[in-house]
Amino acid sequence: MLPPSVGDAVHADLVAFGDKVAGEYLDMARLAEDEPPRLVKHDAFGKQVDELRTSEGWRFFKPQAAKEGLVAIAYENDFAQYSRLYQVVKLYLFGPSSGLFSCPLAMTDGAAFTLRQLTRRKDFESSPEIEEAFQHLTSRDPDYFWTSGQWMTEKQGGSDVSNGTTTLALPDASQSGVHNLYGYKWFSSATDSDMTLTLARSVKDGKPIPGNKGLSLFFARVKDNSGNLNNLELIRLKEKLGTRQLPTGEILLNGMKAKQLGKEGDGVRFISNMLNITRLHNAISAVSNMRRIIALARDYSDKRVAFGKKIKDHLLHFRILSWAELTFRGNLAFLLNVTLMLGRIDHGSESPEDRVLFRLLTPLLKLFTAKDAIKVT
Repeated sequence: MLPPSVGDAVHADLVAFGDKVAGEYLDMARLAEDEPPRLVKHDAFGKQVDELRTSEGWRFFKPQAAKEGLVAIAYENDFAQYSRLYQVVKLYLFGPSSGLFSCPLAMTDGAAFTLRQLTRRKDFESSPEIEEAFQHLTSRDPDYFWTSGQWMTEKQGGSDVSNGTTTLALPDASQSGVHNLYGYKWFSSATDSDMTLTLARSVKDGKPIPGNKGLSLFFARVKDNSGNLNNLELIRLKEKLGTRQLPTGEILLNGMKAKQLGKEGDGVRFISNMLNITRLHNAISAVSNMRRIIALARDYSDKRVAFGKKIKDHLLHFRILSWAELTFRGNLAFLLNVTLMLGRIDHGSESPEDRVLFRLLTPLLKLFTAKDAIKVT
């Protein structure tokens, strides 16, 4: 799918990255899982600090992600419409050894894509703050690189965000263009992010505006310039059966300072950009984990002996491995073709059909790759 000139240019980087993924990254991923994050609510003197403590394994991946350009590659445009495919291939290698740092990268990529698409709109008024945030999200400098959250889920849950979002956005009387957000975010993945994009409901005549018309998209820093939390409280971390290394929490917004992006009532339409990118990342994780488990199963089938021969030589076992391989390859083809569409959108060379198909296929891609990954793994 890559032209020979692009393939030759990225080959050495992919080989070197593959060595890291199979070595040091895998060790750090295990460390991140063995030492899950914890929330320290108060210090020794009883002062509320809401300090999120993560392991060395988890912290290892943020600077690595920056240096390897796991987000930046798609926006540097060094390979035109194939830049996105190059990025997805690296993320595919990274996923099973990422210690689930692939999750904050998904939201970081989604936030960068959303901000970039917004600035391409003629009716969108950008600002130095938004342009700086985009530069942080797409940086290769570990000291400058930001990760982003995606704070949508509230206590009602589900995909009906138009009726399930109760967070309120009140204009700040002391700062023009700033809103104060009040609400409870029930499920915040990667709670240690530097910024977030979130939905909140506008108020008119003292009452929340119902439905999609009241929902707007907001940009906010998680901490202020002094390093203090931006008028929010980390209530607790989720107790989970899986993904234990990922700091997923509940957050109370108590006047969080935020900037509205775009017009009032356009929140769902704008954040759909972010959702489509995170769906693509979900598919990358599903497909890459299928590949990893099949590789392990094939290796094991060449080592275990049962009834006088290696299990790979038993027809039933061979059929199972063949089914898994075909399922994986079909999902990989689906993923890569959707990625090519996104690459054309990134480059600004997409057709009207590309835009429609990308919106249609990304939720289907997430659905089918996830269902098949459960079966295969």
